[in-house]
Amino acid sequence: MALLISIPILAALAMIQSAIVSKVPLLLGTTDLVLVALVAWALQDRVKNGWQWSLVGGGIMTALSGLPFGAYLAAYLSAGFIAAFIRRRIWKVPFLGMLTAIFISTMLTQVLSWLSRWVTGNYIPVEQVFVLIILTSTLLNLMVAVPAYFVLKDLAHRIYPDEIEV
Repeated sequence: MALLISIPILAALAMIQSAIVSKVPLLLGTTDLVLVALVAWALQDRVKNGWQWSLVGGGIMTALSGLPFGAYLAAYLSAGFIAAFIRRRIWKVPFLGMLTAIFISTMLTQVLSWLSRWVTGNYIPVEQVFVLIILTSTLLNLMVAVPAYFVLKDLAHRIYPDEIEV
């Protein structure tokens, strides 16, 4: 059920991200709505297979972006596993885990994006990438993380309701 729901949700977020959010950058950084949704979903206690959302989101963004095949897929799978690791092993405070996971995942996604561009011959100096893109994208993703966490928490409660004790 959760996998079927992920396709329209992540497709809609990808369309909003590519059509609207990418047109409103802060310096050169933009919000990655799909990444934020994936991390927020993977941090929910009731969710057991958050990596499925990472596969769907990575596939959608691979189809939409101009990056080499698999760059978004690798980045989003890594982000999903980072979020699941933080949820299970490190923090039991989900809100702090969300901010930490978004910070690490955004850095990882942006570095993988830069590396894939560098491999294909589109070199951008590291200093400019870090200041103009990575830091601003991280800030924007952290701002979106708070409402996204609570929206997806509510969705997880609807999909995985509490078991009724008899």
